[in-house]
Amino acid sequence: MKWFTSRIRRFWHWVGKFPKKITVPIMVIILAAISFGGYQFVHFYDYMQHDPNFCNSCHIMEQSWDRWASSEHKDVGCHSCHQQSLVAGAMLIIDFALFNYDRIESHAVVRDEACESCHESGNSEWIQVTTTAGHQVH
Repeated sequence: MKWFTSRIRRFWHWVGKFPKKITVPIMVIILAAISFGGYQFVHFYDYMQHDPNFCNSCHIMEQSWDRWASSEHKDVGCHSCHQQSLVAGAMLIIDFALFNYDRIESHAVVRDEACESCHESGNSEWIQVTTTAGHQVH
């Protein structure tokens, strides 16, 4: 952290040597670039996490996509059930982008907790498994 703060101080000291006619426009451009980059990152992250079309962009998803699109879960986003860490997701994207398809491991595991979050929630939109015949026995 100390290294980072010293670099920032050196940068501001260097910037302070220029006339304000140059410094102000450059700083506005830098802030605009950082803001635009941040906006694009948030937009892309939202697309990755909440838009099923992102998952369908992978060529190995055709069968899974077709099953999901015709199921009762078609209005539920992929990551509502298929959850993984940010690092694991990043590794999938990197391997896909670098055409390392053989390195992409199974990542479609759905934990019981993901199902229970809807089907044991009391939400009338979903079949509540605790009220079904098989679950009432147990």
